[in-house]
Amino acid sequence: MANNPPPYSDITGISRAAMKDNAQESLANYNGNARPGELVVNLATDPPVLYVGNNLGQLTQVAAGGGGTTWATLGDKNNASGPASIALGTSAGTSQGDYAVAMGSTAGTSQGDFAVAVGYSAGKTSQGPYAVAMGSTAGFSNQSLYAVAVGQGAGQASQGANSVAVGQGAGQNTQGAAAVAVGMQAGLTTQGDSAVAIGLNAGYTGQGLYAVAIGDNAGANAQGLYCVAVGETAGNTSQGYTAVAVGTSAGYTSQGSEAVAIGPLAGYGGQGANAVAVGAYAGQINQGLQAVAIGLEAGNTTQGYTAVAVGSGAGQTTQGGSAVAVGGSAGQNSQGVYSVAIGYAAAQINQGASAVAIGFYAGQTSQANNSIVLNATGSALNQTTANTFTVKPVRAVSGLPPAGFSPMYYNPTTGEIIVVTP
Repeated sequence: MANNPPPYSDITGISRAAMKDNAQESLANYNGNARPGELVVNLATDPPVLYVGNNLGQLTQVAAGGGGTTWATLGDKNNASGPASIALGTSAGTSQGDYAVAMGSTAGTSQGDFAVAVGYSAGKTSQGPYAVAMGSTAGFSNQSLYAVAVGQGAGQASQGANSVAVGQGAGQNTQGAAAVAVGMQAGLTTQGDSAVAIGLNAGYTGQGLYAVAIGDNAGANAQGLYCVAVGETAGNTSQGYTAVAVGTSAGYTSQGSEAVAIGPLAGYGGQGANAVAVGAYAGQINQGLQAVAIGLEAGNTTQGYTAVAVGSGAGQTTQGGSAVAVGGSAGQNSQGVYSVAIGYAAAQINQGASAVAIGFYAGQTSQANNSIVLNATGSALNQTTANTFTVKPVRAVSGLPPAGFSPMYYNPTTGEIIVVTP
């Protein structure tokens, strides 16, 4: 039960009004009779000591002046003073450089000059000068000078000089010098010097020097040197040296060195070295070395070595090596090696090797090997006999040829066509 307000029975000759100033009564008389929560200042000491009354009426000391200047003042702060370094928390800053700050249990236990460590075990061991670690175990060990780690476990072990890791687990193990990792577990393990990883799990492990991965899981596994992967899961696994993948899942796995894939799922799997795929699903599966596919689903599946497919669906499936297909659906399915198809749906299905089809629906189906089809009829013109030259339309006349026309002759050995003039 709370005590009655003063005056008390053992204090005589002092009215309640006179007792409003604690200095008018001795501390010995007041102790045991204080009201709960009442503040009592002992002015008999220098500096004064502050007490608070408890439920038993006893006085408990809560503060005592230090006799010096304060670290910071509420008004003019120019005269504030205090330690050059600050440590707050169990075992924080046990070996702390000049002007360093360590806040949190075991934070900054071995801390360089001007370093900052905030959070449990942040910057705990061998934190470099000017380094910043914020978050539980951020910059835990061997954080290099000027490095920044923000987030639980960010830059946790051997973070390189001038590197930046922001996010839970970002740049967690062996982040290279001047590298940047932003996002949960971005650049998690062995991120190369000057590499950039932005997004969840971007550049997750083994990201090469100067590589760039932007997007969730972009360049996540073994991204090569100087590579660029932009888009969710772009260049996800084993992206080759200096390769470029832009778009969702572009160059997703085993993209060859110096290859380029732009568009969703472009160059998705097994894109060959120096190959180019531009457009959604272009060169999606097993695009050959130095092949080019431009357009929706161009060279989509098993495009041959040095083949070229330009146009929606051009060279879409099993385009032969060194074949050329230009136009929507040109050489769309099973275009033979060294063949050429130019025009919409030219040599669309099963064009033979070394065949040439030019024009709308020229040699559309099963064009024979080594044949030539030139079509301007506006409808399909097919030729299934090898070693033929087929042209339509050709103007027909009756009787003698019109003036100015001369006969043509063909040399079957050389393949030359000549005209005899009068």
